[in-house]
Amino acid sequence: MRIYVDGSVYETKYFPFFRIRKSNHYDVYSLQYPSGFVEEIMIFDTTNYVTELKKYLEYLIREDMYEDDIALTAFGQRLKRDVNELFDKQR
Repeated sequence: MRIYVDGSVYETKYFPFFRIRKSNHYDVYSLQYPSGFVEEIMIFDTTNYVTELKKYLEYLIREDMYEDDIALTAFGQRLKRDVNELFDKQR
């Protein structure tokens, strides 16, 4: 999945999303990280779900990929490694 953040192109190594539940008002997708960690994401705009999934990846890049390790908890550091590996970026 290719996304654009602040003029840079980011592409995932694989398509990390899978729909796991569907209801009348929202869908639940899982995001599988390279380490095997799975996160669930609720999507309310089910007709435009790809845009919503891309927005979530943009959020991950902005909030986690470039954060200083010293400011992160152990979980945050693991998430940062996963996000970097998902986009095949070196720290």
